[in-house]
Amino acid sequence: LAMVAGFFLCVGVQGWRDRTVSDLVLLAPNVMPPLFLCLSLLSWFMPWRVFPYGLGAVIVAHVLLNSGLVAVSLDRMLHGRLAGLGETAWLMGASRGSVWRDVAWPVLRADVSCLFLFIFSICLTSFSIPLLLGGGRWATLEVAIFELIRSSGEWEKSVMLAACQSLLLFMLAWSLPQAFWPAPRG
Repeated sequence: LAMVAGFFLCVGVQGWRDRTVSDLVLLAPNVMPPLFLCLSLLSWFMPWRVFPYGLGAVIVAHVLLNSGLVAVSLDRMLHGRLAGLGETAWLMGASRGSVWRDVAWPVLRADVSCLFLFIFSICLTSFSIPLLLGGGRWATLEVAIFELIRSSGEWEKSVMLAACQSLLLFMLAWSLPQAFWPAPRG
């Protein structure tokens, strides 16, 4: 969801003249501690005195936290990697759809995959947001590991969960497109 929201934010800031201000506004949630984001979400619901704790609140918090980062990253990718390719294809008579399908997506596919893995790993390894907004249930593996150590001192299970989490992230990184990996020397 953060990738989708970030895409729409990226499209929305394309007309802004002062990119420095837009980048600062979009990256502000990533610069502040996650506690501030959680407190802001809680204060928005204070007039109703009911906060929807649980997985939904954790997802909303992560979307708010990461969509600005995705927007700025996509904007940098578009302007850095596609500097003149889109204009050249358009001048040669290519339609907007074919520019995206035949030029932009092949160039950006590896970068977008890497960005997805980065955002996914931030969400998977998040600790404070699920701990505060999760509603007492295990919302992420990090909270599960913490609860296993804190409540029952089960270090074996917590180490196994941490190993599974690391293995999952390694497998996702291994599945990135070949364009992400450096070329072999020799």
